[in-house]
Amino acid sequence: MSEAVAVPTPVENVGRGTLFALLAIPAGVAVWLILWKFGFIASIVGFGVVWAAVQLYARGSGGSISRVGALLILAIVVVTLLLSFLSGMVYDAASEIGELSGLSTWEAFTHDSFWSVFWDAFPDALPSYRKDFLIAAAFGALGAFSMLRAVFQQAAQPAHTAGTHDTAE
Repeated sequence: MSEAVAVPTPVENVGRGTLFALLAIPAGVAVWLILWKFGFIASIVGFGVVWAAVQLYARGSGGSISRVGALLILAIVVVTLLLSFLSGMVYDAASEIGELSGLSTWEAFTHDSFWSVFWDAFPDALPSYRKDFLIAAAFGALGAFSMLRAVFQQAAQPAHTAGTHDTAE
């Protein structure tokens, strides 16, 4: 005689998965900034942020990614790319202020009046970054698209139901 034994499916912990995936933000911004410093806008950053966010989310959530998890990963990627672009603008401003004042980029960035000068100049500087922003958005989307598509396709699959296994008595 055999009996059915229910095997529980793992429950996704969305909050914990999201907290883990948020670690992709500072990593993505740092990589972007390094590349920006050398004059590159690379789609690899978008891909890397998605990959890191997916891996971290899965580890934190217990292994599964639902549609909600996929949407949270998408939001993390968008926020990372926006913060990355802004960090590039901040780096450019600190470099320029440093050159004009004879300070290093770091000294200009940490100067007491840096942020007030930056935010005062921001509206006037923004149009000059339009082309770079569009290129960055296109390359970021290009780098992230294939992996995000796979995550959404995986999330759209019906959840595994608790299976049963026959065991011999």
